[in-house]
Amino acid sequence: MNNAYGQLYVAGGSTAQALTDTAVKLTGFATAGPTSAVAGPAGGDQGVVPVLASDHITVKGGGVYRVDFHAGGSASAAADLTAQLRKGSTALAQGKCVTNFATGNVKNSIGFSCIVEIPVSEGDVDLSVYAAVSSNGNFTPVDMSLTVQRIG
Repeated sequence: MNNAYGQLYVAGGSTAQALTDTAVKLTGFATAGPTSAVAGPAGGDQGVVPVLASDHITVKGGGVYRVDFHAGGSASAAADLTAQLRKGSTALAQGKCVTNFATGNVKNSIGFSCIVEIPVSEGDVDLSVYAAVSSNGNFTPVDMSLTVQRIG
């Protein structure tokens, strides 16, 4: 088994992202963290590859993966913020959380951990986090990470 892993994160972030009640991909990541991508057959990568430019992590190869998402930050308006994992364009019920952000840019945190099975037949799969709010405003992630680790 390839113990693949990869991470995207921001530490000390200050860039706000406009959110509405329509989910959009969170784009506040600033660094592609460690990865275990290794050369596979015919020179192809095998493993988990963070893609900072597109704010997602590509899983190369079927298996069972643990996905952890955590964000601490503030919102410009009082609102419930929903964060949800997507596999490609499909929202995954097991990777979803909701928390209330108070008005006045008070810091709060949100996060989830889940297990995702990816069949070999799906090929390369992109995992990303989308967010929406109950009241339009900006979300500023100060510290945020998305980590994917193959566990089976």
